[in-house]
Amino acid sequence: MSVFREYGRLERMREDQGLSVEQLERWTHLKRILAGHFRPGIKREYADKQSSLRLPSQLRVSFDSYGELRECLMTNISRGGVFVATPNPLPIGTPFSLRIHVEETGETHLLSGEVATVNTGVDMRSEDRGMGIRFTKLEDGQEAIVQRLYGRALDQVISRLES
Repeated sequence: MSVFREYGRLERMREDQGLSVEQLERWTHLKRILAGHFRPGIKREYADKQSSLRLPSQLRVSFDSYGELRECLMTNISRGGVFVATPNPLPIGTPFSLRIHVEETGETHLLSGEVATVNTGVDMRSEDRGMGIRFTKLEDGQEAIVQRLYGRALDQVISRLES
């Protein structure tokens, strides 16, 4: 079984019914391996702090910024938030509503979040510049949306890497 497929199986079990101690240890090990795959050079301590793996995801997002609607690209998703590529990130701690547009289904989801991290720098690639958004105040229906988006990204990664 591929590392990605095994991680996906354990991730779904973790969400649905929980994991045994042995399964949790295996899930943690696989998460470390895959975090290094998607983010080369990530420190183990940082990968271990994350409650779930950050998965690549290319979805259009929009949000209001100082009275203006901004459209950007969400480049990764975890169970706790997303990364939005933008040359002009909002300040850390800024609360706002993020609209995630799923073009395949025509759905738009409105989720509350706040800026948790900001990546800027002249030596950074443009797709690495932006802001990490931590989801906040999610209601049950919104948590289910995040789980579906995360599951969709996980399925896409597995499919892409196995073909």
